[in-house]
Amino acid sequence: MEDVENKANECLNCRKPMCTQGCPLSTNIPRIHSKNKRKGL
Repeated sequence: MEDVENKANECLNCRKPMCTQGCPLSTNIPRIHSKNKRKGL
């Protein structure tokens, strides 16, 4: 689980997130990670 947290933190600190553009649904992945972190997930 620690590895998942580390990867999520990398995502939150990303300066130029290309994942949203690469997502077929254009999901704002950094925003989802941020909300999950605030909820303690």
